Amino acid sequence: SALAATSGRSLFLFGPPGNGKTTMARLLHEALEGELWIPYCINIESHIIRIYEEQCHEQIDPERDASTEIDQRWLRVKRPLIVAGGEMTIAELDLAYSPSLRFYEAPPHVKANGGTFVIDDFGRQHVDPRDLLNRWIIPLESQIDHFTLNTGQKIQLPFKLMLVVATNLAVSDVADPAFLRRMGYRLFLDKPGPEAYRSIFERYAASCNIPIPDGMLDRLLSRYQSEGRDLRAGEPRDLIERARDIC
Repeated sequence: SALAATSGRSLFLFGPPGNGKTTMARLLHEALEGELWIPYCINIESHIIRIYEEQCHEQIDPERDASTEIDQRWLRVKRPLIVAGGEMTIAELDLAYSPSLRFYEAPPHVKANGGTFVIDDFGRQHVDPRDLLNRWIIPLESQIDHFTLNTGQKIQLPFKLMLVVATNLAVSDVADPAFLRRMGYRLFLDKPGPEAYRSIFERYAASCNIPIPDGMLDRLLSRYQSEGRDLRAGEPRDLIERARDIC
C-alpha cells in the first residue's frame, strides 16, 4: 500500500469484509500531499464540460492568493477523494448532458483527477463487473480517457489519479488477468489472528480512554471461538462504540 501511495499507481484491495479495505483507501489518500489548480469548466468549441463541484472539491482559502493576480477561471483545491459504491453504473462514467443547463457534467473519475478515485464494494454494482473492468483497461494503460459528445465528436481527457478498487468477493469472480496486470499493486487484507485482534481492541480502547477489565479480551476471544465466528478487524471499534452507546 505504501508503494501504491508513493508511486501514484492503482491499487486492488481484496479480502473478507470488515477488515479495513475502505479505511485503507481513505488513509492512502490522506498520505497524498500537495494542492491542485483546476478549471471551473473546460470548453471544446461550443461545448462546456463542468469540472468543479463543491461536493467533490474542497477549495483552498482564496485569500491566500489575494496578493497575486490569477486567472479567475481556475481555483486551488485540495487533492480530491471520490468514493463510488454499489450504486455506480456504467452510464455515470460518461459525460452527462443537461439540455436545460446546456452543459456537460464531468463523470466522477474526471473530477478525481490529481487525487483518488475509490470503487468500493466492487462486484456489487448493478452491472457485470467485467463490463466495469473493460471500462478502465485503456485509461489505466494510457492515462487518457475517451468520451463522445452529443454531436458524435470524440474527445480525450486526462486520467491521472490513484484508482483504488476494493472488493470482498473472490478475485476470480470479479477480475481477469488483463485488468489485474494493469493495476499497479494488489493487496490482500485478511482477517486478523487473535493477537492482532487483541492489539486492535487495545489501541481503539486507549484512543477512547476506556480501560479493559482483566480477562475480558480472553472471554471475548473464547466466545468468538465457541460460536465459530471469524475475527474482523473492524469489530473492536463496533463493540466498543456499542458499549459506549449503551452507557
